[in-house]
Amino acid sequence: MTIPAGMTLKQGDAVTLVVDSGHLLRAAMLAYGLPLAGLLLFAALAALVSPGAGEPGKAAFGLLGLLAGLFASRWRIRSSRACGRFVPVIERPAA
Repeated sequence: MTIPAGMTLKQGDAVTLVVDSGHLLRAAMLAYGLPLAGLLLFAALAALVSPGAGEPGKAAFGLLGLLAGLFASRWRIRSSRACGRFVPVIERPAA
């Protein structure tokens, strides 16, 4: 995190950190929404493709989708373009 120009701070100073609400929502969707979507999509596909597979098979396929969603969300969050959006900014020294 960088200190904005013209702001003099020293170690131990309290500051206010700000994250754009749109970026915060996007981060939450990447971290939680993508794995959930993978779980639901894979479980639905398992039910459509092989309806006689039984509940354990559908659950296993759903867990596979959850893992795929987790890997996809972590990969996307770690990309350089996405990471820059989620960094808090020092707005002002705290009162």
